[in-house]
Amino acid sequence: MTHTFRIRRSPFACAAALLAVSFIAGTARATPNTDQCIDADTQAQDLRRAGKLLSARAALQICIDAACPGLVREDCTQRLNELKNALPSLSFSAKDGTGRSLSAVAVTIDGKPLVDHLDGSAIEVDPGEHTFGFQAVGLPPAALKLLVRVGEHARRQEIVLGPAPAENAASSQPATTNAGAPDSGSNADGNARGSSFGSTQRILAYAALGLGATGIVVGSVFGVKSKSKHDDAKACGATCPDEPSYQANQDAMKFGNISTVSFIVGALGLAGGVVLWVTAKPDQASSTASAQIGVGLGSLQVRGRF
Repeated sequence: MTHTFRIRRSPFACAAALLAVSFIAGTARATPNTDQCIDADTQAQDLRRAGKLLSARAALQICIDAACPGLVREDCTQRLNELKNALPSLSFSAKDGTGRSLSAVAVTIDGKPLVDHLDGSAIEVDPGEHTFGFQAVGLPPAALKLLVRVGEHARRQEIVLGPAPAENAASSQPATTNAGAPDSGSNADGNARGSSFGSTQRILAYAALGLGATGIVVGSVFGVKSKSKHDDAKACGATCPDEPSYQANQDAMKFGNISTVSFIVGALGLAGGVVLWVTAKPDQASSTASAQIGVGLGSLQVRGRF
């Protein structure tokens, strides 16, 4: 006699069996093959050279799988260890304007979410220049641009969100203005420009007076020398009797010409210096200054009140 037995399975047992099969199939699909291992190793090297260290690390974690060939796995393991030392990280801390520490601060990097809170732990980022954004409820956002270098680990950076209380009080007070003197600023600028112009004019006046005084001195010296030579050549009439008298007569005329030119230059310099000094506006004393200039034969007289 043949007996047929039927095994009845509960629905829960069937569901457990399906779940186990699905898990095994998923694990099998996650195991990389040789080509995928080699591709991951190559991509990691390219990403590393491009400065994308986080993506390079993700690729290296594929090719260190036990299913990868030994040589590829060893190469990826070595590169992964080197990458851990090169990958920089930042440690942010945040406070409000009163100095109270904040932890509920969302951070973005280059406009993309980075973390949703701060707990003092280091945050790994790619090297390079990045713009970090910080946002806390009830406080104005803040932004910070940083240059992150390869190999920097747990670099500390403190952020202050919101102004200090003293700044709030100062900003709440209305700005005070002097309604009775709306043009005081322009007047001050005008006075400053006038003072600067007056100072420059006085410098030119000093220079002209110095030139004039030098001309008078040079003219006087050559005038004395001309007179001395003229006395030596007094025997000359229409013609000179000898060579020394002739040479003395020539020197007397030459020194006389130099003296005359020097006196003219000196007179013009003194006159110009006095005019520049008198017309300098900012100084009241200069506005009340007066001068008298007299030019005579071989002489110059300057009289004035400065």
